[in-house]
Amino acid sequence: MDGVVFRRAAEAESEALFALLCTAFEVTDEAGRQRLRRLADEEWHDLVVLVEGTQPLAVAHVEPHRLRVGACSVLKAEIGHVAVRPDRQRQGLGTRLLQEIVAWLPAERFQISRLGGWMPFYQRFGYEPFPRRYVTIPVPAREATLKGTPWRDLLAAPTGKQGEVRLYDPAHDFHPVHRLRLAAALRPGALVLPTNPGLPPALGPDASKPVFVYLHDGSIQGYLRGGLARLHAGDPDLHYCLDELAVTAWDPDAVGALVKTLMARAAEIAPTEIMARLPYDERLCEALTAAGIPFNLLELRQAWDGNMMQVVDLYGVLRAITPELTRRLREAGCCPWQGNLEIRLPRHSAVLRLAPDTVTALQKGTPEALLEMSHAAFIKALFGIQGLAECAPGLARLSGPQQVTAGILFPRLAAASGAWG
Repeated sequence: MDGVVFRRAAEAESEALFALLCTAFEVTDEAGRQRLRRLADEEWHDLVVLVEGTQPLAVAHVEPHRLRVGACSVLKAEIGHVAVRPDRQRQGLGTRLLQEIVAWLPAERFQISRLGGWMPFYQRFGYEPFPRRYVTIPVPAREATLKGTPWRDLLAAPTGKQGEVRLYDPAHDFHPVHRLRLAAALRPGALVLPTNPGLPPALGPDASKPVFVYLHDGSIQGYLRGGLARLHAGDPDLHYCLDELAVTAWDPDAVGALVKTLMARAAEIAPTEIMARLPYDERLCEALTAAGIPFNLLELRQAWDGNMMQVVDLYGVLRAITPELTRRLREAGCCPWQGNLEIRLPRHSAVLRLAPDTVTALQKGTPEALLEMSHAAFIKALFGIQGLAECAPGLARLSGPQQVTAGILFPRLAAASGAWG
């Protein structure tokens, strides 16, 4: 493939890239073409390409996402729309594109990466299967009954409450909703939101977009965004999705009123279920139960076509989160073990130096303890999806004090969902 060059896309290439994407994905419907048009015209700066001369042969979208880890964050590369020009497929260009991207990401200061697709292909480049998490909420048919009681009565908003639900009005609700969203975004694994969101848009309520707020005594206490959408890229069907829920202290009245409002919308195609990207948080589970809303916790672990992640810069991850690890150690009030702990992943290793009140990241160091694990296991521990003791089988080879220290640094937490799956 002499003469084939990998680089960032240029704005002048947007028309050619739009044509490449449409033909590669065989998109002919107008809605699909509009999505690809926006990608090529408005997000060209996040596209990377393989070109031969002036002709783009392959393209991928590399979108930066900052994900929360306590008071710190890591930079994730969200890879999507990987496409090769149809007349140049099966010539190794897809392989070349992924090899170039994975080598390029650390130089661009990315630390982890996620994509979804055909797993046997992407595993060749270091990506590992990673779960997706949902809360699913069944919406029965309007006429259905449960032990003689109509579902419409069971799901009716409770009487005697002072709260009310109305459509979100950006012009008036922008700042109080942003404060709610900021509080919810403190969860590990959540997208980092800007502290200062800027000026509110000069727009009124938009009834075509089901975004709701819950008010109590005139104060906004909850926010819900959801509606008909495709669950994953390429999904031909529309589903009712609950994309974001931010409620003060998981108040059951607010949770119930907001979720039941979306359920009433979904009832137009009932029986169905709402797919919700919500944290696995026991307080939220208790709020849903108190509000009389049935739900299921669903964790998808695909085997052929699905979600995948990898670490592209382990030292960069550890260096970014050492302030948070130091905080956890200090709040524990003890450091059961001190020394150099090497964390070793496939193709990556780095060292954490543990002192009584400080954690430091080192690219290299003489290890006194070694912890080997997969990329997926490390990322689960990073975001508190699982505690390190649950997801790292090598932990058993550490001494008791070493295991306790590792558990203090990487505990199980009520992690956000969606941004990593």
